[in-house]
Amino acid sequence: MQKINTNRDTKKLMILSSLVFLIVCSFTYLLGRGLIIENSFAAVVVTKVTVTPSSKTINVGGKLSLIATLEPANATNKTITWTSSDTSVATVDSKGIVTAKSVGVAAIVATTSNGKKSISIITVNAAVNPTPTPTPTPTPTPTPTTIPVTSITIDPTSLILEEDEIDSFSIIISPSNATNKNVTWSSSNSSVVEVNSYGVITAKKEGTATITVKTSNGKTAKATVTVNKNTDIEDPSEEPSEEPSSQTEKPSSQTEEPSFYIDPSNKKQPLNVNTKLLIISGVLLIIYLIGGISYFVIKNKR
Repeated sequence: MQKINTNRDTKKLMILSSLVFLIVCSFTYLLGRGLIIENSFAAVVVTKVTVTPSSKTINVGGKLSLIATLEPANATNKTITWTSSDTSVATVDSKGIVTAKSVGVAAIVATTSNGKKSISIITVNAAVNPTPTPTPTPTPTPTPTTIPVTSITIDPTSLILEEDEIDSFSIIISPSNATNKNVTWSSSNSSVVEVNSYGVITAKKEGTATITVKTSNGKTAKATVTVNKNTDIEDPSEEPSEEPSSQTEKPSSQTEEPSFYIDPSNKKQPLNVNTKLLIISGVLLIIYLIGGISYFVIKNKR
């Protein structure tokens, strides 16, 4: 029977154990840095949507395809809802295809599943006849009667936005065949909410403002807009509270122990339960392999 060289076997076992230990440490470090297991446990949230073109002029009967670009591009939910501020002027379908209906201006709004919005201003001109035909000399006709606006309504009558959000209002003018449908928009507090000539509003800061739309003959409608503080933006003056720890604090010269965070908005979130179990299972498996390899090395030497 061959004798066991204890010192040689011990050295080999120590070398093998050291190599396996280095592999385990490297695996654990890469796992903690998120380089081995790709981030697939949390939804990627849309942070911005941009509609192109941002403005366009088309003729009655014409069509235009709008494109909504999401940021980040790998957002989990890419659903876009399209709406028009005035469907009598322009309509839009679920794919962002705009159809010009009548002369006027409409705001086409793209809204993401988490409320992010972007707007394209569509101006509709009268249809152009490419081959006009001569018309007979018109006979004198009586001057048409001016049809005044009798009322105007705004929808919605109240909105709640966050800072830097944009939105728009729809209006209904009665009668629908009124001669002059021109309106003007104004804000009671432009430092809180701005409104442009198309009824598109921009929330500037926390507060409340009244938006008024007025016809050329003095008919008005009003809506209230409340602006809340943007909760998506972290206040840099607020330091996150540190939970008390029983472990000894590491020297500041050392690199902080890597953590596995998965929120693309850079808000730190701890490992979830499934990830922790995966890491523990991997470590236990490696320890089991170390024991098995050591057992077979010693057994083969005997």
